[in-house]
Amino acid sequence: MLKSTVYTEFMSEWIQPWLHYIPVTQLYQEIYNIHAYFSGPSPSMLSASNATKGTYQAAGMSTKRLDGDADLRKIASAGREWMFTVGRKIDMESEYTSRLLALS
Repeated sequence: MLKSTVYTEFMSEWIQPWLHYIPVTQLYQEIYNIHAYFSGPSPSMLSASNATKGTYQAAGMSTKRLDGDADLRKIASAGREWMFTVGRKIDMESEYTSRLLALS
């Protein structure tokens, strides 16, 4: 889940970025970088680095297995688990109502 807001929400102190959601700015400027990170290196990048398929090794770093889908599933399941264990419908309704009243 991507999260971009200028408002302080009732849940802001309870959820953690990169654990429950992926933070983005209001302009979504980093959306391509997030996509590139989770999709992993391109085939041309892998062939240029002489790495085997699915792995990438930067200079001085240990080999890391890239599995962006698994990382995204972890974030999504943690956010979903938080929603069903801690999040309450009444809290979300009151947040929505207070924003509507602020606009009028």
